[in-house]
Amino acid sequence: MGVKKHLFWKRYKKNCRYCNKIIRVVPSYVKRAKFCSYSCRSQYLVKQKWFIKKLSISHLGQVPWYKNKHIQTNTGRTHFKKGMKPWSKGLTIVQMMGNKKNKERIIKLSKTLKLQYNNGRIGYWKGKKFSDKTKLKMSKSQKGKKLGKNNPAWNGGKGCLYGWFFNY
Repeated sequence: MGVKKHLFWKRYKKNCRYCNKIIRVVPSYVKRAKFCSYSCRSQYLVKQKWFIKKLSISHLGQVPWYKNKHIQTNTGRTHFKKGMKPWSKGLTIVQMMGNKKNKERIIKLSKTLKLQYNNGRIGYWKGKKFSDKTKLKMSKSQKGKKLGKNNPAWNGGKGCLYGWFFNY
């Protein structure tokens, strides 16, 4: 007894209206499918006179709604106008924060960060860049050191791919 195929597997053949290429179409899409790709559809439509007329006539003489309109969302004294200078230009973070509590908090944070750098919790090189010569030197020193059993992710030669375990 043969296996019944789902309707999805049944495909109909149609020709593309632009390039005549054969398209295989699902039954539910037979009436709507006309082109093999978006590029064929756009090239076909551009060549149609009714489409060009429709585009040009529908927008002929219309002025866009936003033409010559300046929509100002932020009004009043807070609106930043051309030529104004920002109040925070040239100030440090501590100066910008203003009140005494914030200044104390920032100073305390900077002290704890310095302590963390000194204790080695945050690396000295974090955020700094190495020269090309140094990068090459570091790369050469690490070549071949973390291969096979020396790699920290080594799992004893066992791997898992899509839930199936296999040996290398």
